[in-house]
Amino acid sequence: MKALKRKTVFLFDFDGTLMQSNAIKREAFFTAISDHPEAIDTLRHILDGPNPGDRYAVFRELERRLPDIDATERTRAYGDISERAILEAEEVTGASALLETLHDRGAAAVINSATPEAPLREVVAQLRFARWVNSVHGGPAAKAENARQALSKLGQDPHDAVVIGDGENDHACARELNCAFIAIDSDGNDFDTPPAVRAPDLATVLRWLQS
Repeated sequence: MKALKRKTVFLFDFDGTLMQSNAIKREAFFTAISDHPEAIDTLRHILDGPNPGDRYAVFRELERRLPDIDATERTRAYGDISERAILEAEEVTGASALLETLHDRGAAAVINSATPEAPLREVVAQLRFARWVNSVHGGPAAKAENARQALSKLGQDPHDAVVIGDGENDHACARELNCAFIAIDSDGNDFDTPPAVRAPDLATVLRWLQS
């Protein structure tokens, strides 16, 4: 991975890439409706669908199917539950060390997640590695759109960047931008095709950067 040293922008997914939070965020949906056990199967069906959307879309759809569910109330509860859980979660191994090293080298570390941007920013601001993050981007904008915006503000081109993530939407973002991609192994891997480069964690990416 010698080419990694020449990259000046590192575009990171959040859940499953920087934080071990994929399962945490899924479980938070069910905790948010714990007083409505009759809604569990319907919620699971929505989440397991081909395109469940973000938290707002999930609870709007749940309310549409089960009118006794208040989407606004449940979305707010989900946000509180998931934020507390993420702040107590572990980082993906090597996350802080890699972000600090990138900062020291003058490279830009950008978080680019499908999580709605406002709550994402609130969570990231409270994390240890926040000081080394250049910018935070989230939904509803698509990842490729966010990546282009970040690169434009930094005055960099896609060939200067590498996307690092654990999901097909990260892989697709890299393909759309025509830039490098590193897949991170996680419980959220859903790649349509096997990525060419995979790492078990960010400590491995750091070793590649330093080799």
